[in-house]
Amino acid sequence: MVNRRLRNKRLLAILVLSAFCFTTIFSLKWTPTVMVFGAEYGEVELNIGCGSPSISYRQKYLKIELEGFQSLGEPGNPELPVRFLDVLLPPDADPGSIAIDILLNEGCEMNVTMEVMPTPPLACNETVEWGVGKEIHDGKNLLIYGRDEYYPDAVVEVSEVSNRGAYVFARIRYNPIQYNPLAGKLRVNKNVVFKITYRLTGRRAVAVRNVMMDKIAEEQFVNWNSAKEWYSESFQASNSQFDYVIVTTNAIKTGSRELNNFVDHLQNIRGFKVKVVTEDDYGSATGQQRAVNIRNWLKNNYLTMGIKYVLLIGNPDPDDPSNPSDPFGDVPMMMCWPRVQGDNETPTDYFYADLTGNWNTDGDNYYGEYAQDTGVDFTPEVYVGRIPVYDDDYATLDRVLRKTMCYAFSGTGWRNRVMLPVAVSNYANEDNSGWPRTDGLDLPKYVVENILPSGWLHYVLYERAGRDPVPETAPYYSAPLTRDNVANEWKKGYGIVFWFGHGSSQGAYRKYWNFDDGDGVPESGE
Repeated sequence: MVNRRLRNKRLLAILVLSAFCFTTIFSLKWTPTVMVFGAEYGEVELNIGCGSPSISYRQKYLKIELEGFQSLGEPGNPELPVRFLDVLLPPDADPGSIAIDILLNEGCEMNVTMEVMPTPPLACNETVEWGVGKEIHDGKNLLIYGRDEYYPDAVVEVSEVSNRGAYVFARIRYNPIQYNPLAGKLRVNKNVVFKITYRLTGRRAVAVRNVMMDKIAEEQFVNWNSAKEWYSESFQASNSQFDYVIVTTNAIKTGSRELNNFVDHLQNIRGFKVKVVTEDDYGSATGQQRAVNIRNWLKNNYLTMGIKYVLLIGNPDPDDPSNPSDPFGDVPMMMCWPRVQGDNETPTDYFYADLTGNWNTDGDNYYGEYAQDTGVDFTPEVYVGRIPVYDDDYATLDRVLRKTMCYAFSGTGWRNRVMLPVAVSNYANEDNSGWPRTDGLDLPKYVVENILPSGWLHYVLYERAGRDPVPETAPYYSAPLTRDNVANEWKKGYGIVFWFGHGSSQGAYRKYWNFDDGDGVPESGE
């Protein structure tokens, strides 16, 4: 009887949702600046809509999806479709003045008989993070699931204001479906017209035009064609343009036999304009302050020099300010504290890629703290790579540089092949954790269908051993995941190996549920 009722509920929900079929709508227009009380203002008007919602069932919950939309939510809150739009603004738009006005919202309401699935928590090792300011019970935030209001509150909202090089943009979040948990209702916002308004300051940064950044901007910003002229006076010619910067030390510059050859290769073979930066440029400070100084040098020069790529060559060991005796490298990563609890320290080189964000909003020298340093901007101004150098081992550095130079002449056939070994991260309710299963099942499908260029070959290995294996019908399945299969296939030549699973500095791992003691729960030791 219970199953029959569930089937009836599912059928009812499917019929209700499928009765509404919407066409995806997207258009825009922008208005020139106008004077209001002595200040200049402008606006961009957009029209967006959603297609047909689809529904599936995950245990006792509804999962609602829309083609072309992400499924997203705060841990414990309802997981609903969302789409982000990056809208280019004038270079002198005041970020604090940006507002959204809804001009039209055509939609409908519908009843649902089951709850919308909550977003699972962030999990790392034994640590589960739900975030702050929530009342979690049975995986749900009762502050949301217990109220008679639509969630999210806004149909359209400003997610963040950011920079892509010289370009200023607003990231707009469109919530096509809102959910009222207590009333058991969905609202589908099928056709929304809104405008973004902003005040102009008259202050404009001047930069070297970056052709690569223009190509990225053309794809990123939905109003690029109508708005790009705002930046026609923001660029200047420069004789000191360097699109590739190598950040290293004087000792490495002197000790490496191949660094000069590598620079020549980049300039004469690859066509880059290269600048090598050392302590002579960013200063002699060490530890955390050196990381800050390197970033400041990049921040002060990336626009006027037209820097696109940054290669860090040096010891990446970060400086931990909480430990006065902590050793650190000569080109250190920045130590950050991005987690709510558990092992909080997390070093990163992304500190050198985001040159417009504030990674220490509270000024306490602990960078990237969760819920405290809110100014981190995840849109990169430059693209950062690294070659680590430990213990003055210049011979190993030179081998890496020689291999990198040889790569350009090694043919292309093997490069257009990707191998994806996909391990089980954790089983459902492993060790009575209550966590959902995480096996990377959807990863190869997304990579193959959304990332790989046309014509690329792929080879996918899933976990087939033990109890509850990944089925052979999994997307693009090629072979079982075993040590020998990975090693033997790798020898055939792959440009990319994209591993999903646990790992360490010593290797990558797989695990499988070998046996059960009778309780139906996958447990450590089984």
